[in-house]
Amino acid sequence: MPAGSLNLAKIPRAGSVVGDPALVVNTIEYEDKYERLRGYGYLFGYPGYAVDFFVDAFHRSDTSGKHVERDFFQIPVYTRDDGHFVYAIPKGHVPSAERDSVLYRRAVQVLESYRKIRPKYLNRDSTVRAAQLLRDL
Repeated sequence: MPAGSLNLAKIPRAGSVVGDPALVVNTIEYEDKYERLRGYGYLFGYPGYAVDFFVDAFHRSDTSGKHVERDFFQIPVYTRDDGHFVYAIPKGHVPSAERDSVLYRRAVQVLESYRKIRPKYLNRDSTVRAAQLLRDL
């Protein structure tokens, strides 16, 4: 299985004149199984090496019937510190400062900003005016 064979040129850039987020998701959703996994990995912002590992591990598992061992890189989200924004990495892999740590720090900065402004968008019933919050970010 060739790594990185998803034709990114087929996927319109979100927010560009050529496409919108719905087109991006639709394009990815109807790719073959492995390229769909790759496309979602990129869409979710996972590092390329982690996307390649996951797609390759999935393919090896499909062809051999054996689970490929892996570790997970966790990034906190509003509701909890692990299990929601997570990606697979090779077993024993040491996360790198230039890929994993940069993503982690950027995500934590966004989370801290979100925690500060979220109360301004709470309704009386504790629901959030999410669309307005996103527009105002």
